[in-house]
Amino acid sequence: TVQLGAFSSEGAANKAWTTLSSRFSYLGQYSRSIAPAKVGSGTVYRLRVGAGSSANAEALCQRLKVAGEGCVIVR
Repeated sequence: TVQLGAFSSEGAANKAWTTLSSRFSYLGQYSRSIAPAKVGSGTVYRLRVGAGSSANAEALCQRLKVAGEGCVIVR
């Protein structure tokens, strides 16, 4: 799994997905998820894509980083 970001609202996470998936059409082949997570006294919404394998996750994250985007591989 590759985390593309953590956002203050589900709407912001959805907007980020729209922006990223239109900028990087290859993201459309991955299943996305938005999951709330408690952080301190608040909640963040983690935007993630399932890459299928750790090798795919590494390749995807590297491709995004080359394009100037941030990402984190979640194991």
